Amino acid sequence: MIRLSFSVDGLINTILIISAVVFGLLILVIHNNYEKKEEERMEYEN
Repeated sequence: MIRLSFSVDGLINTILIISAVVFGLLILVIHNNYEKKEEERMEYEN
């Protein structure tokens, strides 16, 4: 999405950059929640 934003101008450029950052943050939150649940599961099994 960020690379695509270099080929457009104006408001669409800003929207693409913001949406790429939000998408990245969303993936990070999902990953962190998954890791946390895996850690809790491992502690529960021991």
